[in-house]
Amino acid sequence: MGHIKPTAPMPCAGIYPGTAPALIGEYGLDIVIPAGGGMLGHPDGYTAGAMSWQQAIRGSMTTESDAEFIEFAKQPENKELKRALEKWGMPKRPAPQWLRASEALRPRPMNLG
Repeated sequence: MGHIKPTAPMPCAGIYPGTAPALIGEYGLDIVIPAGGGMLGHPDGYTAGAMSWQQAIRGSMTTESDAEFIEFAKQPENKELKRALEKWGMPKRPAPQWLRASEALRPRPMNLG
């Protein structure tokens, strides 16, 4: 890419531990996660919030489905993640990966003749 320096995506706004599987699944491991309110708003405090993010990232890297991720969160050593999921839940992502938008916004062939 010549003079363009490498960058890392940083998805933000409404990011909490339950979004980790979708974020890592869509963007890969080379991302910046601005934990913000998803850490500071944890029901058991800031430290538990930081631990829940660590657990969410580990769970995202070791599970292959939302159901497995939820089972991972139920393990006693991941109680901070469990509490985060109880507070915020997990998003349901639509099947289409491109734009996650309505059919009307998807690209279509154009006739420019």
